[in-house]
Amino acid sequence: MLVDATIIVNTYNHAPYISLCLRSILEQKTSRSLQIIWHDDASTDETVILGERELLNCPHEIVRIHRKKNRMSRRVPILIDIFEQCRGEYVFILDGDDCWANSSKVDMQIEALISHPEFKLCFTPAILASGAQLEAKGIECYYSDNRAVMTLDQVIRGDGNFMPTASLCVHRQVFETAPPWFFGYMCVGDYPLQVLASSPNGAIYLPDVTCVYRTEIEGSWTREIFSKIEARMTFEVELLELLRNMHTTLPGHKDAIMSVALNHFNNLCSLSTQNNCLHNIEKGLLILRQIN
Repeated sequence: MLVDATIIVNTYNHAPYISLCLRSILEQKTSRSLQIIWHDDASTDETVILGERELLNCPHEIVRIHRKKNRMSRRVPILIDIFEQCRGEYVFILDGDDCWANSSKVDMQIEALISHPEFKLCFTPAILASGAQLEAKGIECYYSDNRAVMTLDQVIRGDGNFMPTASLCVHRQVFETAPPWFFGYMCVGDYPLQVLASSPNGAIYLPDVTCVYRTEIEGSWTREIFSKIEARMTFEVELLELLRNMHTTLPGHKDAIMSVALNHFNNLCSLSTQNNCLHNIEKGLLILRQIN
């Protein structure tokens, strides 16, 4: 039997942040039934200990998927394992270093999607914070003072930065109808989710700020990728492959997909030329031809 909503919490070495993350879920003012799926990718710090302490009197169903070996570093997919445990009609996603900032978030976004069943995704702006500090550096993804509909092409061209992941509310139908490639290894997971969930009619934007997105986190995936040249070049190739998969699923949006692909191909060319790795450029050209 479905519950009203599932909140997927992903953690890896988030000990300084996990308590606030989980507390922000527990502070939701809702009568809806909630399920928390906590996926920890083999943290080596006290993330699990501190998280369990916060969940000690949790009134909601909890599913724990705590890995013995890290999957991200081995490029092992995780999404299918998580979704097999998911019972919510609506799905929220929250990384352990982020948190929610609105106690009505769950009800507000679910009600928006219930009122407009032609949409499968609702998102909001986020407070931007740095490191362990919660002092706001600004608001990201604030597009309008009013509720609005964002088109699929806008989401595609946003290149993963169009919506804060912690703000997403997605109907489970998106996962049930997703193509097989979505459950394989992907260099990023939030961008393809945004795109698939916005197809075909777009996404509902609410102006209410509902979450906090932290940047400059020590040991984060983003820092790892952008601090190592080899990792960055591999990422650019894998992102192009992901865009090719999106094109296969959404061929009617080739122009938007190609515009993003060209940006990443240019990044790849620059990095590969500087580091004498011209074979990467050949890979990128082949993928562009497959999209075109």
